[in-house]
Formats: sequence, structure tokens, C-alpha cells
Amino acid sequence: MKNYIKLICILCLLLMTPVYANTQYTLKVNDISYQLSTPLIERNDTLYMDLNELANILFTHVTVDEETYVLNFQDKTYELKANVKTVSKGIEKYILSTSPVAIDNKVYVPIELFEIILGKDNLDIAQGNIQITCPTLFSRNSDSPEEHTYIPSPYNLNNLPKHIMALSTEDTITNAINTAITNKDYISFLDNSNQTKVTNYLRSRLTFSPYNNIQVSYRIINTHTYPNQITDTVTLPLKIDFYGSTIRLKLGEDQWTYPTIWSTYYPKRSLADMDLQKSVDTTIMRALYEYYRNKHDLRDDKYFSPFTISSSNRTNEMLHDAYSISYRNDDTLKEYETSYTISIQRIHQSGKLHFVIDIISK
Repeated sequence: MKNYIKLICILCLLLMTPVYANTQYTLKVNDISYQLSTPLIERNDTLYMDLNELANILFTHVTVDEETYVLNFQDKTYELKANVKTVSKGIEKYILSTSPVAIDNKVYVPIELFEIILGKDNLDIAQGNIQITCPTLFSRNSDSPEEHTYIPSPYNLNNLPKHIMALSTEDTITNAINTAITNKDYISFLDNSNQTKVTNYLRSRLTFSPYNNIQVSYRIINTHTYPNQITDTVTLPLKIDFYGSTIRLKLGEDQWTYPTIWSTYYPKRSLADMDLQKSVDTTIMRALYEYYRNKHDLRDDKYFSPFTISSSNRTNEMLHDAYSISYRNDDTLKEYETSYTISIQRIHQSGKLHFVIDIISK
């Protein structure tokens, strides 16, 4: 009789314990398959994601203050607790359909949290597919071109170097400059005639905020197997020093020199004066783009342009088209080409520069 009562009690406890199961949903970020380290789980038609995985996708991180989990995104702070439906964003309160849950030292949140953070247009769930679209990130500090340091340059937008003229037509050059003026963009080209001035300017800034604290975040993508898949999002410190007048960068365990300078102009202000500060930033952004392209075996030969364009918004953004050549896991050796847009973003946070490299399927 006692054993029978024990059995009844155990069955009751099992019935009272929520059952969470791995789900068969496919996750895509920017329309690219995304492999999570911690799988999604599902219970009662609600999808849950590990909060740290959610933060990774958004290029941010989670901190813990006693029982409160804090996530910072786009200069906003989101606070939540396990087993509590309320999410706080400053004085604003949002109610989730179900509470976050703690399982095996991880906190899982309903995937609808993406809607609260990104807006409904950036999360789409349909027919077993989850699509998350990440926007350009917000820079807390403004970056006004009028506050930069400008210097005269022997080569400029009125007097381009011969190698730039040889790589393009006069109409293409004129259209690029006029478009940059209309959109209030920066325009850059390779020119080492001011290399010493640019590197000396950067050297003088490296011991001061924000250049003394630089981080880089990027998505790791497997471009060898078709279809390509993002396997992680990482954030690493970036260290910069010099080999003579050549910039040397160290990102995690990878170190390389970048021997070229991207002379940058703000044609809305002047076609002749080089923007010294933005030449530094653009050179770093181009070095990071080329590092990312090479690290992930991406190609951009058919999208070649002698100019690089970047926005002058609070977040400076540089876009480059690229593509991969990959193969299926079979013996056919058929090539599959996948096209992407690579976004390099410069975000000036409080006391820190954060460069973000995102990849978007075209």
C-alpha cells in the first residue's frame, strides 16, 4: 500500500512538472540560417530561446543583478526575471504571453521578446521558420563632420590619383561624388600620400577615449558548405599599434598589418580637404571588412569600385557586396553562389568604440 501511494505521488509530481522539448523550427538571421549553441525549446506552442543566445544575435550581452537579467540594446535597457511575465524598459512595462524560465542554469525567454526589442516587423514566424532581421545599431554619441579636423591634400576629389582615374570613368566618378553630396556621405579612395599624417593622428588618439577601448563583433559563417550557415556571433577586443608608418591590428589571436590609407572626404563640405579623423575610421573599417572577407572566404571581385562610401549618421555604416562559392555535402562538386551585403558599423558608445560586422543575404 505504501509503495502504491509513493507511485501515485511520483506520477503527480511528473504531471505537475512542465515539459520542454527541442523544437524543429529553423532559425534565420538576416535571411541566413543560424545555428544556435543552445537549441530552441518549445512548450504549449511557445518558443523559448536562451537569453544569452538572443543577446548574441543582437551584438550585445546580458548582465545579472541579483535575480534581474539586464540586456542593453540601442541605448535602451531591458530588465526581466525568471517566472515573471513583465519586461521593463525604463519606465515602460511590457507583458510577455508566458514567463521566462530557468533550466539548467540558463534562462530561456519567449521568442516574442524580439518583438519588444526590435519591433514586430523584425520578427516573422511562419511554417516552421523563424526570421529575425537586425537593424543598423544605434550610436549614443553623435559624429558631426563639422567638428572634424581637415587638412589640404595634394590628391583629392578635384585631383584624383592616376590609379583611381585608370580604374573608373569620368562619369562614374562624377556620379559617385554627386551621390555622396546628395546623401551627405563620406567618400574614400586609396591614397598613401598622407599616410604619415593619418597614422600620427591615430597614434595620438590611441591613449584617449574612445580609441583606447575598441571592440569588434562579427558573425562567423560557414561559406564552404551549401547552404551557408552562421555558426556563432563573437565579440573581441581590437588592439592597434604601428610598424613604422603602417597600421598593425590584433583581433583576438589574429594579427595583421594594413599598409594602405583610405583618404576620406566629406564632399558636402569640401572636395579638396581631407577629413583626418574619418580617414582613420574608414581605414580601420576597410581593414576589418577585408579581414572578415578573407577569413570567411568571401569574394568581391565582380563588385569592384575604386571608392568606398560610408554614411555620416550617428552610426557610420559602410556596405560592401560580396559572394561565396560553396558545395553541398555530396560528390557532385556543383558550385553554388550565394550573394551577401556586408555591413561594417562604427558605434561610439560611452568611453568605447564598437565596430560591428554584420552579414545580410541579398
